[in-house]
Amino acid sequence: MLTELVLTTSLSDSTIQVWDFRTGTLLTSFKQNICYQHGLALIPFPGQPNRVGLIIAAQCDKALLHVYSWQKDQPYRKIICPEKLVSVTISNQGAYCACGTDNGKIYIWELSTGILCRVYDAHYKKISVLKFTDDDTALISGSEDAGVNVWLTCSILNVSTDESPAPFHSWSEHSLPITDIICGIGSFRTARVLTSSLDHTCKLWDLSSGHLLTTFVFPTAINAIALDPAERMFFAGGRDNLIYQVNLYRKLENRTYNASGQPGFEITAVGGAGVVEDVASEHDDKRGLIFRGHGSVFILYWFMDA
Repeated sequence: MLTELVLTTSLSDSTIQVWDFRTGTLLTSFKQNICYQHGLALIPFPGQPNRVGLIIAAQCDKALLHVYSWQKDQPYRKIICPEKLVSVTISNQGAYCACGTDNGKIYIWELSTGILCRVYDAHYKKISVLKFTDDDTALISGSEDAGVNVWLTCSILNVSTDESPAPFHSWSEHSLPITDIICGIGSFRTARVLTSSLDHTCKLWDLSSGHLLTTFVFPTAINAIALDPAERMFFAGGRDNLIYQVNLYRKLENRTYNASGQPGFEITAVGGAGVVEDVASEHDDKRGLIFRGHGSVFILYWFMDA
């Protein structure tokens, strides 16, 4: 049976703890680790993004990356780095590791060979969070300089030039340090990005155009965010020790019918600019769902098979 796990770290406790998500049981722990909030990442098996192979963590007190395997509670490997790293992310296909530093640099390693592919200046201050997009076509960085940059993977891996890569998008609408970034599902053309900041806001962006779709304001600074897999809502963890749930779609009051007279209802994307391509689903002897997009308004038709 598939087991869902939760990994937790702390700046005051030098262990990575692994919990069973359903029962809350502590399953195992890994020693000799102290890392920042976004200093730990999971390395998938090659070609199997949903299967975790190794754990990698940047140590906040020294220029080391600790790599852990599931077979032992001590570091499987210690990697000496050119300088202290504060944030780590792994591409979804497990090909590259990206790390950020206190002085705004980004390091890119190829995992299969260990080769350092690129080092470049990305921000003016500490890089607090790094995330790859769902299709690995871009790397998104957030910094304590309140900026968020989108870097095309092909440009940062282009070693034919010594010039530092230029960001594809540079978002400066936040006014205080960035605390978290979530990349939505889908390709670069259709995905959305959610960012949080100490300025009490979360912002939703269209990745391909770089446009700001909407801003969510909270009564406290936001430390971390999580997105529902269907992107219907997100959860924001505040510094007041509360978790806020925010719906990304709003149901409209008027009722609609399709050409066959089947009832449905409309929902609109909060902030607009929603994009849904024509989708239909039919299953024998089961109730189906037709989901059609019209700009930022989506119509859902429920029907029952005869």
